[in-house]
Amino acid sequence: EQGIPARAIGLPKFAGSGFTAAVLRGAEFVGVQSLEGRFAVAADVVAAGPGLTYLYVAELDQLAHARGWESADWTAALETLDAQVASL
Repeated sequence: EQGIPARAIGLPKFAGSGFTAAVLRGAEFVGVQSLEGRFAVAADVVAAGPGLTYLYVAELDQLAHARGWESADWTAALETLDAQVASL
């Protein structure tokens, strides 16, 4: 209503899901397969001007469910995510 764009960046397979439609209603969905690609899109979106940007990191979420948040795999994924956030 205020003219501020909202964008959601996530895996392409989530573009048409009911959950995405319900939770991210009104946002432009941008599907990108790789984590690095999602962060590159986020950087472009943020540089374009004011707005609300949601970036979903499925890799970290999925590892937490599959192996636990205390696993070495989850910690490694968190470190990768931390580096991406730092570079953003």
